Amino acid sequence: MGSSASVSLPNTILSAAVADSITVLADEIESAVKEGADFKEAVLQVLQKYIKETEPVRFEGNNYSEEWEKEAAKRGLPNIKRTAYALDAFVHPKNT
Repeated sequence: MGSSASVSLPNTILSAAVADSITVLADEIESAVKEGADFKEAVLQVLQKYIKETEPVRFEGNNYSEEWEKEAAKRGLPNIKRTAYALDAFVHPKNT
């Protein structure tokens, strides 16, 4: 976001994505409880499932570090360091 731009649209999009994800989690938890699972146990099982499932796409370090550059290369991810080039990649993605 540029300094003169409103953050309302990006915040709306992020909020919608978070709300959708929470709905998915809540639906799975409710389903497990309806099938007889203990609520706390259902919560733990659902969270563990998604923590494991999303592990390949998470990086919990410094995304500006040399460590990230190596990790991005290992994962086959682009690591474009200038905004204009990164935006161009959205418009003209490479076919892989």
